[in-house]
Amino acid sequence: MFPQQVSLAVVVLVVLRYFFLTTIVGGQEFTIFCFIFTSAVGAAVLLYRGEHIAIPLLVDRLPPRARRWMRRINCLEVAVLNGLVVILSIP
Repeated sequence: MFPQQVSLAVVVLVVLRYFFLTTIVGGQEFTIFCFIFTSAVGAAVLLYRGEHIAIPLLVDRLPPRARRWMRRINCLEVAVLNGLVVILSIP
């Protein structure tokens, strides 16, 4: 059911919403679930390969030393985000 059918479902939902002022009940939730599912599967495959989800277009053009610093900053950002999630989930 991926990805052509999900794309078709999104197009059908948009056409129904904007041209016929109706929708398919649960259609939006279905497409969100499919996006989350494919992201999780993709993340698992990349984790197995020792990689991560990223768009390294600009970072790859940097010199090696700047690339190392960007990776450190990226790791720091992930650590801060995870720390915030832990702090906000305690209450």
